[in-house]
Amino acid sequence: MPADTINVKLAKGKEEKDKGNAQFKAGNVTEALRSYHTATLYLTGLDNAAMSAFVPGQALAEELKADIKETLKACYSNMAACYIKQSKFDKCISTCTKIIALDPANPKAHYRRGLSYLALNNADAALSDQKKAAELAPQDKGIREELGKAAAAVKEGEEKARAVFRGKLA
Repeated sequence: MPADTINVKLAKGKEEKDKGNAQFKAGNVTEALRSYHTATLYLTGLDNAAMSAFVPGQALAEELKADIKETLKACYSNMAACYIKQSKFDKCISTCTKIIALDPANPKAHYRRGLSYLALNNADAALSDQKKAAELAPQDKGIREELGKAAAAVKEGEEKARAVFRGKLA
């Protein structure tokens, strides 16, 4: 794939991301999600090392790789926000896992995945993600609040388990 084709696809991906941002701000979550998804279709694989096989003797410039990665990360992050608004927590978890694969130090991804785990009653996983998010962004009040909620949910689950266990021993 010629380098100019890669630039065209990157531009199209950014255009779709921007459309998604406008839709999200207007409250059209489904349309925003559609635009973000379309953007990821344009962007996925563009920074792949195999792409250099299509441009013999010419590797993709590091700045271009970084731009593709950042745009893709932004699309996935925005998709995760949409999935939370739609209460599609499994999809949010999957999307945040993709973000974390691209950038393990992304506090928003850990935070949103933690929110989703908690909504699905997986308090241990929620606590793990919120701890990581708090470690990455210790000044973020929202993350600290969710960390407290996750810790309380874990404690509550442990207390319920103890009560059940005590009942079986009685």
